[in-house]
Amino acid sequence: MGCETERFESPIFIALLHVKRSPISIAAAVIYIITQLSDEKKPLRDISVATGVAEGTIRNSYKDLYPHLPKIIPAWYAKEEDLKNLQSP
Repeated sequence: MGCETERFESPIFIALLHVKRSPISIAAAVIYIITQLSDEKKPLRDISVATGVAEGTIRNSYKDLYPHLPKIIPAWYAKEEDLKNLQSP
């Protein structure tokens, strides 16, 4: 039970609860975000083709996730300053 309770109190889980999108749409948006934070940026079109999620859906999911990025993306991967440098939705 302790493991389940921790999951529900996780900031990531709580942030994702506020995003009313399908899991594949969220995953596609997160993949897009991660690639934009990396040295090997990928165009939205490539993420769309790879995931089977429409570009517009990824854009909308990105827009929904954007305010929650500091809770979703681990600090060891990207600092808050890096997140602010992402394209605003």
